[in-house]
Amino acid sequence: MYDLFPLWRLWFNHQRMMADAAMTIWHRSARAMQGHLLPSEAFSMVMEKPQAASEAGLRMLRSINRGKAGALDLATVALKPYSKRTRANARRLGRKR
Repeated sequence: MYDLFPLWRLWFNHQRMMADAAMTIWHRSARAMQGHLLPSEAFSMVMEKPQAASEAGLRMLRSINRGKAGALDLATVALKPYSKRTRANARRLGRKR
């Protein structure tokens, strides 16, 4: 019998990342419309995506080298850098100023 828990966990982590990304977009858009978006935040908006993509690629290569080359394993390790960044952004931007 196939264990569905890893698939469910991947789905759940993806949904949590998407919710965090939506909150980050909302906070940044609101600040931009009010004229309160800092230049460092605008720079971060652009630079965090290529950094997460390169980290995801490296994690996937490491996973392949370790012999864990299944689609579920690769998707799980690739999602982690994006989740880490979106979670941190949502928490940071959600705090009261």
